[in-house]
Amino acid sequence: MENLKKKAKELPSAPGIYKFLDKDKNIIYIGKSKNLKQRVSSYFHKKHKWEKVNKMVHLINSIEHEVCDTHLEARLLECQLIKSIKPWFNSQYKNDRGYVYVKIGDNYRYKPFSIVSSRVDDSFGPFRRRYSLNETMERMRHIFPICDNYQFSYNILPIDMDKDTFDRNRQTLLKIFGSAKEMEKLILAITNKMQFYSNDMQYEIAANLRNLKDGLSIINKVLYSHEDILSKDIILKIPINSGYKLFYVKSGLVVNCGNNKDLNDFLADSKDKKTEFCDEKSRMDFRDILLSELNTLSEECIIYV
Repeated sequence: MENLKKKAKELPSAPGIYKFLDKDKNIIYIGKSKNLKQRVSSYFHKKHKWEKVNKMVHLINSIEHEVCDTHLEARLLECQLIKSIKPWFNSQYKNDRGYVYVKIGDNYRYKPFSIVSSRVDDSFGPFRRRYSLNETMERMRHIFPICDNYQFSYNILPIDMDKDTFDRNRQTLLKIFGSAKEMEKLILAITNKMQFYSNDMQYEIAANLRNLKDGLSIINKVLYSHEDILSKDIILKIPINSGYKLFYVKSGLVVNCGNNKDLNDFLADSKDKKTEFCDEKSRMDFRDILLSELNTLSEECIIYV
């Protein structure tokens, strides 16, 4: 352990990724940090509240690291390495094969929706958490059928719909899931109905509607918060110690980067760059990393092409 503490203190106070290896040289964990020295040292100077982390620390035999110019690069590299290596103690990013979709059903004898593993007709996603998604969709069954103007009644037990009602409800669902604005209209309608039931002292129904509203807000964020980075090419100009670093973002992926380059030259060099093959489920993680980094950058760091 003392050897590992010494190794951690020798790491640079810079952004990058770190790898923990066991005695057999297997990579058991990959992490990232804005400050490698500080982050890695923290593993060896306190007892952690998570038993999984305490167990991992006792298995660490050596440490490897890679310095990056920016925290964005560290996050993207961490994601890439976890997907390819799949270290035992990592959970995030590793299991994207388990990401799922909501399929709006087309047979009134069956459920109005289903959770499926692959994109098919009239499906939306992908989503990371199958259980949470299914829970939200099951809550929606209590407000079916939903009219075109998003009026509904709360049904203690979900009701069976005849074919005509099912088909109208289905078209409404396709409209809701196909547009952020339409989803927001439904969320507003649920919020108003939640207030009605609360004022009527039907608190259990109000709480159920609140949970439905929260779940739909997450669905809306997953589906539509990334529209800007998918619909436009973007240049990020991120300050670093030696000046700045440029990133060219196309279809939600970084396709080119360079230090202190002339903006016009960088743009010309980047225009014809192709995105590397990345399936929809994997792309979701890289896209969300970019989106969260965009939210931390000032306006002058973001250039829409």
